[in-house]
Amino acid sequence: SMNYDWEDHNGFTDFQNRYSREYIRALSIGRQFGNFPAVLAPISGSPEQVAWCERTATGVMLTHELRWTHSQREHYWKTLLSFYEFGYGSQEVQVHNYWDENFPFKIDGPDHSAIALVKEGKTLLMICDYGGGGVYRIPAAVQAADMESGKVFGRENGFLAVQINNHEYVILVLEQ
Repeated sequence: SMNYDWEDHNGFTDFQNRYSREYIRALSIGRQFGNFPAVLAPISGSPEQVAWCERTATGVMLTHELRWTHSQREHYWKTLLSFYEFGYGSQEVQVHNYWDENFPFKIDGPDHSAIALVKEGKTLLMICDYGGGGVYRIPAAVQAADMESGKVFGRENGFLAVQINNHEYVILVLEQ
């Protein structure tokens, strides 16, 4: 069965300000009941406001494994498709949510949500800012590249240092 949520809060408010991580984990993800988590998530405003709001929604939704019922949110669906192309949902890819005890990364920085898609030799790590932006430090033995821009992040003293702006997200590709 489906778990529908987020039918309220129309407008162009960033999704990090609409729903807390605790609210999402308690009410939206549907795992407690074995439901498929779908969200309505209406957006309105100028084209620039809608584009930004869709981006904040993409980070919040994908780090919590929520599915948007609106089929015309191209940025969201393109980003989700890149997860599936990586192998998300297959037996070859392990999914780790930031609230799990066994989350494979300790991320130091402002408040955030995150998801790690791990397969042999490669990981996608999506970090979504909830804390006003800043530098996120991630212990890693390898360098990483931003999946969208291709920017390479080198290691300094065993850490990757990644700047993420307020309510933005980054998807890092880590290769072992």
